[in-house]
Amino acid sequence: MSFKQFLIKKLFQFFMLTTFITVAIWVLGSMYDKEALFGYEAYLSPLLFAGACIVPTLVTFSTKELSIKKLIPRMVLEVILIEAVVLGIALLSPDINTEKPAVIVVLSISVLIIYALVCLMEWIKESIEAKQMNQDLLKLQKLYDDSAIS
Repeated sequence: MSFKQFLIKKLFQFFMLTTFITVAIWVLGSMYDKEALFGYEAYLSPLLFAGACIVPTLVTFSTKELSIKKLIPRMVLEVILIEAVVLGIALLSPDINTEKPAVIVVLSISVLIIYALVCLMEWIKESIEAKQMNQDLLKLQKLYDDSAIS
């Protein structure tokens, strides 16, 4: 994969993350801080979290297709770095009540769920692309076979 393709993939992840983080903020805010009122700057927090979470994903970049043995440790490192980034932002933020241990636990679990959802969405997208590519290759092969017979 070229670095350009990798960056396009990361842009796709950024928008998925922004969506999932927005939902997670709504769910967690509804559970733990129902009375909170925010200004328009609150709309930037999902973008901030998504942008900060994309940076650790650069550890999975490789110009070659990675084997499962090489990919899994990178993905584990990626999750650990993402957890560290999110918890670091949460601990530094005066708006997130991290004094409650439950908030930290739920936030950590939310990060894992969002990570799994992003991986699932990517797998679905890539699976659809692979099926389409296989169909196109079969059409091309049939076209080639038909022209070779003539």
